[in-house]
Amino acid sequence: MVESAALDCGVLLRIHVWPRRTRTQSECLVCMDDYKNSDSFALPCGHRYCSTCWKNYLEVKIADGPECITTKCMAPKCGSVVHEEAVKKIVDAKEFALYSKYLLRSFVDDNPKV
Repeated sequence: MVESAALDCGVLLRIHVWPRRTRTQSECLVCMDDYKNSDSFALPCGHRYCSTCWKNYLEVKIADGPECITTKCMAPKCGSVVHEEAVKKIVDAKEFALYSKYLLRSFVDDNPKV
């Protein structure tokens, strides 16, 4: 029940360890370019895209405003939320600072007694 509720919210309680890729390159399903596996990123859901597409996607979401804190995976119909550590790893310090500001504001708005 708890796991189902968490999944509905886009949170995976179990982190799946995906097998190592035997190929050294893959194709990004967003830009259709080939990329080295070391130049990619995947959320715990396992959907892997090139680092450039992830960076562009998150920068657009952050520029859209506070709702960026609930950004979901780029895969169609995937409800996995992009977590704070992923954002920090992917975007530049300037964008991460803005994301962090939105995250803090959300926490304060949700906890008025703080």
